[in-house]
Amino acid sequence: MAVARIKGRKLQIAWDEELGFGVPEGRYLFKVTDANTGESQKGDPQVILDLIVVAPKKHKGKKQKVWFTLTPGALRFFREACEALLGKTMPKKASTIDLDSFIGKTAYAEAQKTGDFVNIVNWESVSSVDDDEDVDDADLDLDKTFMDEEDEDDEDDWDEDDEDDEDDDDVPFDTDDDEEEPKPRSRRGRK
Repeated sequence: MAVARIKGRKLQIAWDEELGFGVPEGRYLFKVTDANTGESQKGDPQVILDLIVVAPKKHKGKKQKVWFTLTPGALRFFREACEALLGKTMPKKASTIDLDSFIGKTAYAEAQKTGDFVNIVNWESVSSVDDDEDVDDADLDLDKTFMDEEDEDDEDDWDEDDEDDEDDDDVPFDTDDDEEEPKPRSRRGRK
């Protein structure tokens, strides 16, 4: 159903689709339901993660979006989220990350309200958190009704040459290890 249907002077509204301004401030266990790219208002590239609250139970099922702007000053926030969600240390050099590798991953993070916006910060991997948290394994298997299934039928427009071969080490990103470091330019002939 669409968010709202109008029939004459009557409205049928799907109130459960309301996004609002996000979850209240606090610490949450989030699960990634979708990952996309976009552009900020200034034209900078962004990664957009759709999240759903797994715990605490009081807020379970609430949805939240987080936007990571990919600029030199903001990369540290995306690095922190990547390392918490993917469970791997991100390399210090250029790499490629498959957005699909985020889907289904869980991590702890804090929601902090700044004005009308909710920022999701201070990401921690699930494995680095004590076992005394209020989460049981059943909480991690949320009902698929929370996830958008309409994208499952979409075919990728990738050429076979664009896809990287599977690595044996199960890392969801590719580094530029094959490329040689650029050699310094010679100053020969300059005075």
